Amino acid sequence: MRLHNLVLVDIQGEADNFTYIYAVLAKSFFKKKFLKYTFNSKLPHYWWTEIQKNMMNKKIFFEDLTENQPTDLGIGTLTYTTFSKEDLNKYGEDVQNWKALRDVAVDNQLKLSREYNDKYGIPDLSNN
Repeated sequence: MRLHNLVLVDIQGEADNFTYIYAVLAKSFFKKKFLKYTFNSKLPHYWWTEIQKNMMNKKIFFEDLTENQPTDLGIGTLTYTTFSKEDLNKYGEDVQNWKALRDVAVDNQLKLSREYNDKYGIPDLSNN
């Protein structure tokens, strides 16, 4: 299966425990599958490109991920699951809906990052 769409749909957390939720549409010739990637980190500052960069540096590929098994990326852990009924109800199967959720999630991520910076100072992300 090939990842077709991957969209940040939610981020929550405080102090040093942040959970990012990505909705993923994976496709093959004959079927499509809806996945949820959950990234847990001590910081709210990471974008998907930084997560992917850490995967590449650790030589971790999407094919290496095992469903329901957290994978340590150094900057946090990444876990994927198939969409549950609750996920389908919350996020749906419409990628356009995911994009609307993304806008809210990005605003929330920026807010959480500012709050974190105000409280703890700007973290050094250069070692990641």
